[in-house]
Amino acid sequence: MAPTDDLMNLNIDEGEFLMNRKAAHDCLRVTRPSQAGRVVSEMKHLPAWRTSVSAILVWLAVTGGLPFLKAADTPIPAYLSETEAAKPLPPTLPPERFSRPEINRAYMVAKRIPPVIAQQPCFCWCSRGKHRSLLDCYVDQHAAGCEICMKEALLADQMARQGKIPAAIRAAIVRGEWRTISEEIR
Repeated sequence: MAPTDDLMNLNIDEGEFLMNRKAAHDCLRVTRPSQAGRVVSEMKHLPAWRTSVSAILVWLAVTGGLPFLKAADTPIPAYLSETEAAKPLPPTLPPERFSRPEINRAYMVAKRIPPVIAQQPCFCWCSRGKHRSLLDCYVDQHAAGCEICMKEALLADQMARQGKIPAAIRAAIVRGEWRTISEEIR
């Protein structure tokens, strides 16, 4: 059924939910595949308040919930504070050691802005070992074989060039913006 002005059509997985917003008693049509392979379609009449609640529940199912509620229970890997990053930091491996351009560039970034890189977590979870921040990935060869480490460093570089402070860069990394880095890696 094609959506019209008076219908809200949301596809969720294999089910389709249609909600009629203009009827006196709003309707919810649930269309889903049955175990026998046939399509089962039911029309349910709901009072207006139930339709609103249903619409909210469908919205939550589609969007994955409220991101601000999830942020509190999302663990964040280790990173150095601003004070710790101001102390002498370990040197990174020389970028020239790597022939692949994407690896060379990531190590170049870590060498150029170590205090910024040190204040970032690394979502490959190398902090479960001895790494204290993203910078530690560039002190050894770990980052050369890790797409996450390279993308996080490239994002940090991009944002630092835009004048962003390390805390803002960290927030972007925690939100997963490093996944949007499109540089050819691997």
